[in-house]
Amino acid sequence: QQQVISSNNSFGIKLFKELNQTDPISSVFVSPLSISMALGMTLNGADNETYQAMIEVLEKAGLTEMEINEAYQSLIALLTTLDEDVILNIANSIWYKDTFTVEQTFLDVNQTYFDAVVEALDFTNVSLVVNTINGWVNENTNELIPTIIKENYVTPETIMFLVNAIYYKGTWTTEFDPELTEDQPF
Repeated sequence: QQQVISSNNSFGIKLFKELNQTDPISSVFVSPLSISMALGMTLNGADNETYQAMIEVLEKAGLTEMEINEAYQSLIALLTTLDEDVILNIANSIWYKDTFTVEQTFLDVNQTYFDAVVEALDFTNVSLVVNTINGWVNENTNELIPTIIKENYVTPETIMFLVNAIYYKGTWTTEFDPELTEDQPF
C-alpha cells in the first residue's frame, strides 16, 4: 500500500508538470488520485505493450496487478474513513455499449477492488447515456459536477466510459485568519 501511495504521489507530480508545460498560464484543477484510479481500473483490461506503458506512466513498476488492485481497494477504504469530520466519497463506474462484449473478469475485478458500478447501456440512445452518466456523477459529487459528458462524446465508435468521481468536504485544521489576508495578484 505504501508503494502505491508513493507511486501515486510521483504520478501526480508528473501530471502537474505535464499540465503546466502544456499550458503554463491557465489555472487547472485536477485530481491526480481520480486520474490514477481511473487508469488503475483501465489497467485491468490492458495487455502487453499497453499494460507495460500504463505501468510505467502510473509508476507501478515492480507491483503485480493483484497488488495494485488491493492497494487501491485499501486506499479507498482508508481515505473515506480517515477523518470522521471530513466527507470523502470516491465513486467509480463503467458504462459500456450493450452490444459490446466485455470480459467478465474485467468487470468483476473493477467491481471488487474499485467498488465500481457497472452497467450496459444502449449507446444508440445518446440522451439516455448522457443523462445516466451525468446523473451518476452529479449524485456522487453532491451536485457539484452536474455534467461530465456531452452528447457529442457518444459516437458510433464509443464503446465504454470509465468514470471516477470524488467528493470532498472538510474544514481546515487551522483556518486562515481573514484579518491576515488581502487581495494580491496570483
